[in-house]
Amino acid sequence: MRVYGTSSYGAVAWFFQRISGIVLLVMLLITLWGLGYSGEEGITLKVIADRIKHPWWRFFNLVFWFFALTHGINGLVILLQDYVRRDWARLTLYGFLMVLGSLGLVLGAITILPFK
Repeated sequence: MRVYGTSSYGAVAWFFQRISGIVLLVMLLITLWGLGYSGEEGITLKVIADRIKHPWWRFFNLVFWFFALTHGINGLVILLQDYVRRDWARLTLYGFLMVLGSLGLVLGAITILPFK
């Protein structure tokens, strides 16, 4: 009999979920603070475009995107561990999530980096 959820990966995934949630909260507060003190009235595309021209904000947005995407994918993996009992179905869904996450990282990077 196999006991689900007892592997060391589960503990690492659980810990990562908590840490990435804290990191995302801090990054969200920094983003909102930065937009609030932009000197402009309201958040417009011009404000975002002016801000993202700076290399620091590009790097910040890439890291924010990475943490948001991996936090979400990791949450879905944890759900799959809890609710999908068939090994072949779980493996198929893991593969789908990894492809989806990789595609999301690439699309996010090619959206943020060349933004003019």
